[in-house]
Amino acid sequence: MIANYENFEKDLIFNDSPDFKNLVNFDSNLSKPYHRWYKFKEGFASKLVERILYDCEVETGAEVIDCFCGSGTSVLTCQQNQINSTGVEINPFLRFLSYVKTRHYFEPEEIKSSIEKILEGKNGNSCIPPNLDTFKLGFSKSRFKALLKYKGKILGNGFSEDSRNILLLGLGAILEDASKLRKDGKALRIVENKKRVHLKKLFSQKLNQIYGDISNFPHDPDFVPEIYEKSSIDLSFLKRDKYKLALFSPPYLNTFDYLEVYKMELWMLDFISSHSQRNELREKTVRSHISVPLDLVNLYENKFLDFIVENLKEKGTWDSRIPTLIKCYFEDMYQVIDGIYKILENDGHCVIVVGNSSYANIPIPTDSILAKIGKDVGFDIKEIKIARHTRRSSQQYPQAKKNGMRYLRESIVILKK
Repeated sequence: MIANYENFEKDLIFNDSPDFKNLVNFDSNLSKPYHRWYKFKEGFASKLVERILYDCEVETGAEVIDCFCGSGTSVLTCQQNQINSTGVEINPFLRFLSYVKTRHYFEPEEIKSSIEKILEGKNGNSCIPPNLDTFKLGFSKSRFKALLKYKGKILGNGFSEDSRNILLLGLGAILEDASKLRKDGKALRIVENKKRVHLKKLFSQKLNQIYGDISNFPHDPDFVPEIYEKSSIDLSFLKRDKYKLALFSPPYLNTFDYLEVYKMELWMLDFISSHSQRNELREKTVRSHISVPLDLVNLYENKFLDFIVENLKEKGTWDSRIPTLIKCYFEDMYQVIDGIYKILENDGHCVIVVGNSSYANIPIPTDSILAKIGKDVGFDIKEIKIARHTRRSSQQYPQAKKNGMRYLRESIVILKK
């Protein structure tokens, strides 16, 4: 079996790049202005963006796009380096997060006054609670009531749009810490004996952190990015041949449903108000999980991918839909990469940060498959930088090592038009 993998990757250039190991996660951003407003587990470091901008010779005047914008690390870092950028993000809370982080706030003192008004002792009017049972599990009645009163004060005080957005983002940013829950992989899990924090103190610290960044490190108004709430599966709304660099990290093929992971923020801030609305939004996401219809159109054919899928069908997986999911994922990513090719200028780069996965001890080399998709749509494959090798669960690890541990890795795929 390993011979098939080796044959598929024989014409690819892999470079071990341990200097990128700590750049493919978000942790180093947590001490940086604006980036630190919200802890985003799936993000990468701003230093990675700076490194890619340098390596791809992107300078002021060029255009950069991140078509899976997430918490806005790419567009924010471009902004801080006086480079024009565009973000695309289908998750409305994450799009809101990126948008609020990257605005230029002309009246920071007005925001300070709004923060003081929200934190003063007067009670606000409560809001209708979101129709989501997670809040009953994650919060005591008194704490949930207090959060809804803060929300009522934010929405009912006639604040400016800038102030309201800052206050709502601050409220969304403290939900996890204020709850009994923790984001854990693909789910929110109850944490027994989680340390209880004082709600007003937590909210005050977050809002004052945000205000401090706005007042001490104002953005240049000439480099405020455009951020679209759209699916990257269809990028035809963007101008062709415009961008010097596309830098993004798509959902990994790990069955994580990010509308589930971020449901507290989505429902509390009214981005989702019903399960039917959530399901409609899910159907616009890249099919990296099994919570969506898995209807194949066969837009992309790859014999090696078919080989993997047939082996998975024969071996069996924890859910019988996994083999079809894998085909659907690469079908969607084919459309994303094809769309990227069309909007890049000649000699532009497409840089993809992605992690590989494994099902039934069969590794899925997502990085090399995406590189081959790039070649199929017209890109030259420059290299695949291996940032780090990963390992799966202790049950999978021995067999995975036997079958080729080297395929379990997190990588940076570099393509050039």
